Amino acid sequence: MMDKWIEVDSVHKSIALKNDSILEFSKLYGRLGSLMTMRYVIINNELIIDSTDIGGYYIPEISNVHFIYSKDSLINKKTNETYYNQKYLKKTYKMK
Repeated sequence: MMDKWIEVDSVHKSIALKNDSILEFSKLYGRLGSLMTMRYVIINNELIIDSTDIGGYYIPEISNVHFIYSKDSLINKKTNETYYNQKYLKKTYKMK
């Protein structure tokens, strides 16, 4: 599957759907970063992240977050942060 979404911001954040139930959330601050592996489900075009990461830790920034899911983007329902699918971004930049 390996779809990856990127939020366009000064801090590089990305979400990669590794398979039908596992995603990776990464956050980079310059050359330092973190990677969290989380479980998720998609119900009625809503991607819902589990309350804890794979190791059982609660990650406030990403735990229990709900996204509006489409092929082109993920939109955080609470903050409206938008993560764009890399394939969508490549198509968009090619058209310019």
